[in-house]
Parts: sequence; structure tokens; C-alpha cells
Amino acid sequence: MPATPGAVEIATSGADADDIEIVLDTARTTELGTEGYELQIASDGVTITAADERGAFYGTRSLSQLLRQTTTLPAGSSLDVPMYEERGVTLCACQINIQTDFIDRLLTDMADLKLNHLLLEMKLETDDPRNNTWSYYTRDDVAELVAKADVLGIDVIPEINSPGHLGIWLEHRPDLQLRNNAGNRNQNQLDLSHPEALDFYTGLVDQYDGVFTTDYWHMGADEYMMRPSPSPPTVRSAPT
Repeated sequence: MPATPGAVEIATSGADADDIEIVLDTARTTELGTEGYELQIASDGVTITAADERGAFYGTRSLSQLLRQTTTLPAGSSLDVPMYEERGVTLCACQINIQTDFIDRLLTDMADLKLNHLLLEMKLETDDPRNNTWSYYTRDDVAELVAKADVLGIDVIPEINSPGHLGIWLEHRPDLQLRNNAGNRNQNQLDLSHPEALDFYTGLVDQYDGVFTTDYWHMGADEYMMRPSPSPPTVRSAPT
């Protein structure tokens, strides 16, 4: 039966001429690892050999890229094993809202390029309404994106930058804002001496842990307690 438009007919055995055959060969684990593959193109069909499903998937990405350029493929073979274990993208969706359909397309493009880590700085809707100011993402939004990433072999690592750059979390928590020597609060800085500061931050981490599947967390930790830039020197004209 012919495949429907946009679909690929899949058979589990009995490769015929002109088929694309995907072979999982665990005996080649030492050679290929979990993400490597061999791509063989011959007059009687194409074979992708990998030791793991991840490598087989990456092999299909390379074949797809070739077919997008031309439907007449050069015969030959290639061995592709990644040089670096972590290959990724950082996306900051914290101060502005990046639409979920863009992130969805980003995941597709990352898989096409065989990238496997997405560091996502973003604000998740929490149980505390004081936190849920613009721009945040719902738990359903994130769960859907993470589920797609899992299928594509992408580990999505969440980040809440702290203890600086916390303005989007502390705007309604003046009690946790760091004060300077003059007693003025800084909305972007968490007062680490406050007894509730650690519980506040780890409470946010716990909320994220319920929707992300990764084993990792990124806390930023840059530019905390930065001194104000000095005022420029006063320029005076020399007496004439």
C-alpha cells in the first residue's frame, strides 16, 4: 500500500532495493557510542547503522539534510561520531516572552543539527500568585516542550539566575530585596542574609522539578552585589 503524502511507510523486516534500512548493532558500541552512526549509500538502497537508537536518529537527520538538497545521492559511506558529549543552545526567555511555537521550532532545528542540550532561562507559573507576573509559562506549556525534547534526545535544563538578576521574582517581595548602605532596596538582588532567602529560592526549584525531567539545574550566580559605576569626572575649562 503506498504511503500517504508526508508519511514514510515503515517495515520491520525484509529490506528491498531502494529502501532506507536502519540497523541497530550493539556490537559496535565501542566504535560508535550512543550517538554515532555509519551512513552507507549504494545503488540498491541506504543503510544507517548505529549501536543505539539515538545514533540511528542522528543518521536519519544527515540523510534528511542530503535529500533536502537533492534526491540523487552520491554513493559512498561515512562514519559520524560526535567529538563533544554536550552540544547545545542557551535561550533566555526570562525578561521577555518567547512564544512557545518558536521554542518548538528551535527544538526541531536543534535535533536537525544533532544538538542535545538546551539551557532555558525562563519563568514558570508557580503556586504563589505573587510570582505569576508577566512573562511566565504555564506548566502545560513547559511539559509539552519537554516531552518533545525528550523524544528528540534533548536535555532541557532550566535556569533561575540568582542571587542577582531576580527582579522578575522579587518585584512583589520587597522583604527579600537586598538593601544598600543607604537603606535603598534593589529589586534585582536577593538578600542572602534574610532567613527566608534560601527557602524562597529552593521553593522555586522544587516547582520546576515537577515539570522538567533533567538531572541538572543552572542557578546563574553572576553579577551579584555589583557596585554602581563611578560618576564620570567633572571637566572644567582651564583659565585663560
